[in-house]
Amino acid sequence: MKKPFFYLFVCALAAVFPLQAQNEAPELQVTVVQEGSLRATGDVPTYTLWGNNAKLTLNISGSNLLPSQVITIQVPGEFSTTHTELLYNAQNVQVVIQLKATKPYSEGDVYVTAGPFVTQYHVIGYASALPQKDLSVNPVYSGGDDEEIEYVLSDAEGFNPTAKGYTIEISAKTPLPISTVQPFGITFDGVGVQSTIAYDNDGNLPIRIDNSDLGWLSKSFLYYPDEEYHTYRYAVASDKRVHIYRDGLLVGLVRGQDLGKQVDFQDGSTDDYVENLLVNGDFEGESELAKDQGDSNGKVLGSLEGWAIGANDVWNSRQYIVKQEIPQITGENNHVFEVTRYRWNDGWGAAQYSQIIDVVPGETYIFSALAKGGYNAREAAYVGSLRMEEIVQGEADGINPKQVTVTSDNWAEYSLEYTTSKTATQVRVTIYLERGSNSGGAPEMYVDNAKLTGYGVAYQQKVGFKSRVADIQYFNYDATGAYAPLETGIGLSAKSFTLNGTGATATLTVTPRHLTQDVKLAASPGFTIDKTEISASAGATTVTITNISSLPEKKGTITLESALFNETVDLIGIGTPLETKDLSVNPVYSGGDDEEIEYVLSDAEGFNPTAKGYTIEISAKTPLPISTVQPFGITFDGVGVQSTIAYDNDGNLPIRIDNSDLGWLSKSFLYYPDEEYHTYRYTVTPDKLVRIYRDNNEVAILRTQDFGKQVDFQDGSTDDYVENLLVNGDFEGESELAKEQGDSNGKVLGSLEGWAIGANDVWNARQYIVKQEIPQITGENNHVFETTRYRWDDGWGAAQYSQIIDVVPGETYIFSALAKGGYNAREAAYVGSLRMEEIVQGEADGINPKQVTVTSDNWAEYSLEYTTSKTATQVRVTIYLERGSNSGGAPEMYVDNAKLTGYGVAYQQKVGFKSFAADIQYFNYANGAYAPLETGIIIPPPAVSGIKNVSGDKAVTAAIRSGVLYLNNVAASSVVSLYSASGSLVKRVNYDEKGIALPQKGFYVAVVKNGSGTKTVKVVY
Repeated sequence: MKKPFFYLFVCALAAVFPLQAQNEAPELQVTVVQEGSLRATGDVPTYTLWGNNAKLTLNISGSNLLPSQVITIQVPGEFSTTHTELLYNAQNVQVVIQLKATKPYSEGDVYVTAGPFVTQYHVIGYASALPQKDLSVNPVYSGGDDEEIEYVLSDAEGFNPTAKGYTIEISAKTPLPISTVQPFGITFDGVGVQSTIAYDNDGNLPIRIDNSDLGWLSKSFLYYPDEEYHTYRYAVASDKRVHIYRDGLLVGLVRGQDLGKQVDFQDGSTDDYVENLLVNGDFEGESELAKDQGDSNGKVLGSLEGWAIGANDVWNSRQYIVKQEIPQITGENNHVFEVTRYRWNDGWGAAQYSQIIDVVPGETYIFSALAKGGYNAREAAYVGSLRMEEIVQGEADGINPKQVTVTSDNWAEYSLEYTTSKTATQVRVTIYLERGSNSGGAPEMYVDNAKLTGYGVAYQQKVGFKSRVADIQYFNYDATGAYAPLETGIGLSAKSFTLNGTGATATLTVTPRHLTQDVKLAASPGFTIDKTEISASAGATTVTITNISSLPEKKGTITLESALFNETVDLIGIGTPLETKDLSVNPVYSGGDDEEIEYVLSDAEGFNPTAKGYTIEISAKTPLPISTVQPFGITFDGVGVQSTIAYDNDGNLPIRIDNSDLGWLSKSFLYYPDEEYHTYRYTVTPDKLVRIYRDNNEVAILRTQDFGKQVDFQDGSTDDYVENLLVNGDFEGESELAKEQGDSNGKVLGSLEGWAIGANDVWNARQYIVKQEIPQITGENNHVFETTRYRWDDGWGAAQYSQIIDVVPGETYIFSALAKGGYNAREAAYVGSLRMEEIVQGEADGINPKQVTVTSDNWAEYSLEYTTSKTATQVRVTIYLERGSNSGGAPEMYVDNAKLTGYGVAYQQKVGFKSFAADIQYFNYANGAYAPLETGIIIPPPAVSGIKNVSGDKAVTAAIRSGVLYLNNVAASSVVSLYSASGSLVKRVNYDEKGIALPQKGFYVAVVKNGSGTKTVKVVY
């Protein structure tokens, strides 16, 4: 706290009046007057002020203090106090502290000091929300192509911004790269703002809050351009803080006093002579830490009231507010400004902390400050200074610069005298610390009590806008205060739903609230919604959600987007258990040695797989290593599956779900061969899942659309021209994480709807679905596909993500996608591509390959044109990332909106099987998706838990739960021998309450022996 003139006055009084009696102890008494719910917490009493009207009232008295011991009250910059000083003998003076800042959250320390006596409190403030008001009604300007409109306002018109603030709002469209909109407002007291909405060099459309006309010192909030009207509101509050809104959403908060004003805000006349024209020259004002910058103590500043930070980068320079007493000048609770260079490098520019001040031409100003330090030991020189220069509008560099160098490690006052030119309008004062060689040491400079003394300028009070090649819908202002827009957003009746049963529905009520764009809705796979768009002007609108998944549990979301507003509704769908049906009765094929049987089915026969699904089942024995069975089914809509049961090279007998005839991209489920008949069922549900059963035991649930179809499913005719023949080309479909694969973030994919992952090994390549907005194309809830190589090795193969598509011979197709990345820095080359090739049946490698390489780290569209051969039946499209030397770095490629455009093929709806050297017991199919009948002996669960000594007269009973055999009426000392149907001993155990795990389904005999004899129970599992 700086010592004012008043301090000198009371010291003089102390020399005149007698001292207090020596035997009376001096005391500073501070008590808190409780108001409402105000309560103290913490070691340092902490008080929270809820709203700008809340008060912390201190009752302060001085007892036996010396006249020189003035009572001072110091509050944080975001708070106000009714008194900053009291006489040493003040009695029961009530000092009221309130939150003045309108930012959401503020905190700091309050110090009440008198000589050596200090009382400290910590205060937290939550600002009141700004009142809401609609400014789109009855605007002062109703649209047009005027290049500049301004409204000059007087206090007599009720414009009183100092006490209440004011609000300006403009709705505009910026259709061209040269389009510009500049709303502005300024008061007699110089409280003002000008904002620029214009394209930057990267094609973005930021909202910029102008710092004079020095763009590099302005504040920007980035947005992507579109062809819509957007509403920009600037609510200038009583604390001179500008609340910035875009389309009703708060974008940011900027202190008006942090920015230099526009020259044309001046009215050309001279104002009063001012002791200090700077804002926060004593550094007791507001400051915020840098959220995205890190350093050793974590207190580097990101913003500082009144001052523009020119190089806000900790690898260049760092700035702090530190508590430091300046001997004979300040108290111990004083704060000073510290700036230091990065220790290990000279950085990329000088550290500069500036203010732009409006000045009178031809007048003399004095820039002064207390300062110390800035010595660079490596260069043996002081490199810190105070600088001042005149600003020329439209020029980045100032003219007529002057400076004074800080030349001591002790506090001293430095000043420079500066006379402005005859055309001067603004100057810039700067705290400056030069870059230089540091090599392990870094200069540090401290500054306090910065002042610019001289004449101020007067302002013309006005609001308005400037426009260039822009479409202004309206402009309005409100002189009665700072107002937030009416509450905007997407109202939801609920944030989550559980839909119990396949086909179950729920109703969501969506309420658009003062939106400028319609609400777009999307449901994740497994769910449907009856509306995909709701008008921005609609009232409460009901949306019906349906669970279409047959899975036991399916999780998903509904996303809702409107411009900047996004909401998500979480969904859980509980699938209805499939109805059971025995297909071994009256089969359509009752056994034989036919090599192929197929049944061509029409909708006229009641076969409606789209609505009901369908089921095929075959019972077969594969006695020889060359034995093969291939059941299949396909619908007119191409929903089909072919499975192959055949010996592999290791002598196993897996169930394979074929991906066209590319075995290495198929899915297999391993079983050991025997000489028994086994029943294989494939239940295809309406949501295009195939549930696979072996001997009535469910083996797996797969998506049919993950697999390429068999060529002989085609009927030889051409279907419709399709915009996109790919499945899940937008990557918003289903995906599952790899359970047995691990990586640093644990989100590597094990499967991805529609796509076959060719190298599913994290030590080779990794794949993810990530949330990422593509500028000007998607919303922020968009998902893209990412693939990356393993970082420390080149791996064993390219990363390939493929789909096999049925095509028409002699037709032209276009494979396209949005993509970026894939640059291998080690090889200095882009190694990612989109590829397409024709598949030849029976061959692992395709023919006639074509590719397009991704060549940029920015999103761009890539495409290739491909004409199929006269004998073509299928093509394979691939997202491809080549292997290569990584050595600590790895290329990453991103893909979205993948499409294959061209003619589809038609299918013959049929079911059947192919067989070679196999014994078919029966084949059957059903119209509808059915599970097999439950097998085994259904026995009630055990009546008791644990083992008890029981009478030998009671029969042993059994129950099977989750593959574990539990026995009742078995004594604790019993030995249980478990035999298979062939009489082989499976296991022998001392029975306990954990039961006996059964190795597989089948018939078993359990023999129980104890002191009372032997008992037997038969079990079918």
